[in-house]
Amino acid sequence: MTSPGTGAGADLFAALGVLLGHARAGGIRAKQRTMATTAEAFDFQGGQLDSFAVALSEPDAHYPPHVWERVQRAAAHLHAASSCMTDGADAVSVLINTTLGEVGGNSPHHRELAEH
Repeated sequence: MTSPGTGAGADLFAALGVLLGHARAGGIRAKQRTMATTAEAFDFQGGQLDSFAVALSEPDAHYPPHVWERVQRAAAHLHAASSCMTDGADAVSVLINTTLGEVGGNSPHHRELAEH
């Protein structure tokens, strides 16, 4: 898959592709690490957009609310995505620390569980 965009945007998309590629190719710990890393990335992006929205909302910036409020809303969605990915990473951590007998039929493939 090729990354869209140029410059920093292309770097961001390429990094995401590599990160998720490692998760797809790796075992359960790689998936847990990827979920935790994407949670951090979403939270960081949300924080950056929060700051951007504040800058846009300053009186001397002259941007109306219908512009910066959308940036604020996007930041809130990224913070929510971070929380979801953190929950997912935590759920995978529970699987890592659960015996196969306790998990039952609802578990990742045994090869992935065997890596810990």
